[in-house]
Amino acid sequence: CSWGQFDNSSFKRLPYNMGSSPSNSSNAPSGSSGSSHSSKSSFHCELQNLCNRAKLPPMFPSYDWKIYTQSESIFSSVVPLANHDRLILEHGKYILRVELTNTDGGSSGSIGANWKIVASVTDYTDRTRSQWKKIGRANFSLEHLVSYVKNVMDRFGGYNVLTQNCQTFVKMLAEELGKDVGKINDGHKAAVLGSSSAIGSGMYAGTP
Repeated sequence: CSWGQFDNSSFKRLPYNMGSSPSNSSNAPSGSSGSSHSSKSSFHCELQNLCNRAKLPPMFPSYDWKIYTQSESIFSSVVPLANHDRLILEHGKYILRVELTNTDGGSSGSIGANWKIVASVTDYTDRTRSQWKKIGRANFSLEHLVSYVKNVMDRFGGYNVLTQNCQTFVKMLAEELGKDVGKINDGHKAAVLGSSSAIGSGMYAGTP
């Protein structure tokens, strides 16, 4: 698989339809992306593989997708670690989950971690469905989605478990799809994690 077979410049962010304007991407932390070109390519490959196995519709044409966010509680043996957020897209019988995960262990899992975007599928029996929050609909192809995800990854910057994380990714991708998810839940995560010494020790390195 390659990252794309099209001119990315032809796929613009979808227009907002919820009365909000996109956030200023200049607020994102500076720093190199935590994902290499090969990691970017892997998202496209994962998506194409799911299509080839008929787990998703073909990459083209465009489809009408219902868009949801999901916040799933993450627990350690000691303390709840706030929420892991993902974006969920539903078209007919097809349900796609898109999320950011960090791929490092140790203390680097908290700040400056390597990260990747993961595509997976689920179905109507998903036990977490009660946690889904519908934020709207949009019409696009899966090839368009690849481009929207790439736009986010190119702007994402350095991973930070408190301020630039899975929740940030969901917000940024929703904006690419013309949706506003509102305030993200970084404050609660910061309260749970506590002092910077705890972060430096790697105690919470597994938090998405």
